[in-house]
Amino acid sequence: MSTAIKIDSFGGIQPRLDPTSLGDTQATLAKNCRLHTTKLCPIQQARNVVDFPIRLEGGLTDVAYAKTIAIWTRGEKLRDVIAWPGLVTVAPSNIRADERFRLFVTGDTGVSDENGENQPCALVSSKDGKTYDRHRIFITVPPAATVTDSVPFEDLDIANLRYAYFFQTWVDEYGYESGMSPVLTDAQGNMVEVQYNDGDSVTWAGVAASGIPAGVVARRLYKTIAGSSEETDSIKFVIEQKMVAGSTNFPDYPNIIVKDEDTGEVTSSITSIPVDLVWMTAMPGNFYVGFPRSNPRQICFSDVNLPTSFPDAYKYSIRDYAVGIAVAGNTAFILTKGYPWAISGSDPNGMTAAQIVSEQACVSARSICAFEGRVYYASQDGICMLAEDSLTSTVITRAYWDKASWSRLNPSSCMMKSYDNALFCWFTLKDGSHESYVIDFDVGGNPIISLHDDHASCAFTDVENDKIYFVGV
Repeated sequence: MSTAIKIDSFGGIQPRLDPTSLGDTQATLAKNCRLHTTKLCPIQQARNVVDFPIRLEGGLTDVAYAKTIAIWTRGEKLRDVIAWPGLVTVAPSNIRADERFRLFVTGDTGVSDENGENQPCALVSSKDGKTYDRHRIFITVPPAATVTDSVPFEDLDIANLRYAYFFQTWVDEYGYESGMSPVLTDAQGNMVEVQYNDGDSVTWAGVAASGIPAGVVARRLYKTIAGSSEETDSIKFVIEQKMVAGSTNFPDYPNIIVKDEDTGEVTSSITSIPVDLVWMTAMPGNFYVGFPRSNPRQICFSDVNLPTSFPDAYKYSIRDYAVGIAVAGNTAFILTKGYPWAISGSDPNGMTAAQIVSEQACVSARSICAFEGRVYYASQDGICMLAEDSLTSTVITRAYWDKASWSRLNPSSCMMKSYDNALFCWFTLKDGSHESYVIDFDVGGNPIISLHDDHASCAFTDVENDKIYFVGV
């Protein structure tokens, strides 16, 4: 005779309690089950995926060695799964109706400078979506622009006099623009203003081929107007000069009519993307956040709608070294080797920075993830949660793992992904063995933890078909 055991609700693993002290809804082991309804539900068995093309980046030879894997949707039907051998962050383009479906990639991109250092890059799709290029988006700033007036100074109309500084930028074949050149200076280091009458023609001096970076196909001229009653220190677009097919340099550009009413709209002073920017992450409001690998205590925000311009005015200094970034709502949470930081706002020109009061350092960059408007990461004490409405870091697993049992999991190895209203966590223990967990949440938001058998070295979620994919170990 057999007897069925019925459990109306189940609270999952309670490892900190002695087995004799466990309640009726608790256990020392819960394996391969989901507890999001507090019912015992079997976890779906993983299936091998076949005929699933994966594009390998950064010198990766086998997806089994990938540390980052992501899906890139281009149009309605074309989708690529892309894998890298190192840790990268991907951010979609914020360009409206972008027919190239650009994907910004920072970190261990595999796209490097002449010294082999990884640089930010963009994956740029062909117009039919079938192929894509890897494109380094950092462009060296051009030399100062030399502009001369065609009218001798003694013939200028003093009543109609204009004083302007001129700048130039490089533009590559994908439309990315470098930072603005410095202002021309004289032998004593003084900035040189060009004097002219409104409506005069000026000459823009050329640049030899030796001074032009590879890939540049055009240059743009900008000016500021100082001393005019209408404009003060406003930067405006003047003209673009395209490189002639077959040429390698920009010749002098004469007879440019400089008339205030004909110049373009006031624009921001473009500042090149940091050459070693990492963790480039999209913010609501059409701008991005990241930090330089060489200075991880400096958090950088881009201009609105200019994903490769990171002005000095939009940089914030924090006390501790950044490990990674996750965005929830209008807040960029900076996970560090010390205290976390929250930098909030809807405009990069008016962000507010605050240090989280809890000393919960991030011990694994691969553990950082955003889920249900909150940010989660692995600290030295457990899985931590950050929320926009709080300046504290909550250790949500404190009731489950004490310091010793958490340390046994080797938290620096933690990789975490959110899927199906849960957190999937994978650990590689110091002896080389693996443990994997699912953290569900009950209706009160309390975590309920269970073990599962599948270990992953790399994972990604596909929102479109509501699945999680992982590279098994």
